[in-house]
Amino acid sequence: MASIKMLPVPPNLNLEELTNAMAQIYQDLNYSVSVVSSGNGFSIDLRKDDAGLKKYLGLSTGLRVHMTLSSGTLTVSYHDEDWVIKIAIFAAAVLLVSSFIGVPLAITSGYGILCQLDLSNKTYKHIKMLAASFKEQL
Repeated sequence: MASIKMLPVPPNLNLEELTNAMAQIYQDLNYSVSVVSSGNGFSIDLRKDDAGLKKYLGLSTGLRVHMTLSSGTLTVSYHDEDWVIKIAIFAAAVLLVSSFIGVPLAITSGYGILCQLDLSNKTYKHIKMLAASFKEQL
């Protein structure tokens, strides 16, 4: 699922500094972070618990955030890429609900879905907080 949000920002906002601050926040939260400069903006790829068993239990979270700056407006687009596997695990768990293995899968993938739902909201709050800090620097 993808979504786009626009945020008015101060004229002195440095997009590269904002991106690096976002990357640092998520690295401190034990996310795997990669930042790529792309034309007129930056993309940040956030991953957590993306390896091994946690991924297949639906406990991993991931988000790609793309930010561009134009005329005092920060445009932030989110791409939740982990939905397909979470929904597939949840559907398989529902089908297996009568078996011993289905209930734990339903619980773990349900928890993973809740974490994924909240990730883009938390990320936007961090971006707003960091952008506001540029206003204070004026």
